[in-house]
Amino acid sequence: MSSDPDQEYFSDGMMEEILDRLFKIGDLKVISRTSSMHYKNSDKPIKEIARELRVANIIEGSVRRVGNMVRIAVQLIDAGTDAHLWSEIYNGDLSDLSRIFHIQSEVAQSVARELKAAISPEEKRRIEKIPTTDLEVYEKYLKARSYISDYSRESLYKAIEYLNSAIEKKPDWAPLYAGLAEIWIWIQQEGWEEPSVAGTKIVENLNKAMEL
Repeated sequence: MSSDPDQEYFSDGMMEEILDRLFKIGDLKVISRTSSMHYKNSDKPIKEIARELRVANIIEGSVRRVGNMVRIAVQLIDAGTDAHLWSEIYNGDLSDLSRIFHIQSEVAQSVARELKAAISPEEKRRIEKIPTTDLEVYEKYLKARSYISDYSRESLYKAIEYLNSAIEKKPDWAPLYAGLAEIWIWIQQEGWEEPSVAGTKIVENLNKAMEL
């Protein structure tokens, strides 16, 4: 909902990060980002979306960013009754990235509580983990993720540029290498690079991500 259309990557990134934390809760069945993104800005009724996705509940939200200030509004809806089970508005300042990650964690845990889903101590630790405190690196990571989701040749190579640039500044952050491995898998599958080249990139980046 930012007044700057170039900030769309940020709102999409926030949604993906919240989904990632929900995925970590084994007691929940969460539909993938690829499927849920089809309903971005959709005017379909909640019940119809839920029926198509075969889910009982829908998480609906918005992200507004002005400069470094961010407002995230989230609500959990029972698709069968269209009743609101839970809603919250969060405000954060990107100069304190830990606050943004705390919001993502709080959303996931609040949804789990409302749906009576158990969270193990290990899942809680993973959900609350702060991945980075470097805003520049995080911005590049989110931009790369937005390009990856486009799946075109040009976009995938643009994502590689952003991830490599982030690695120059933070070479010890595993998600950057995991992202590169994912990109090279797509490039190989589409036949845009020889398997001997792409395969090596996939293995190298996966090993580095696992090592970190």
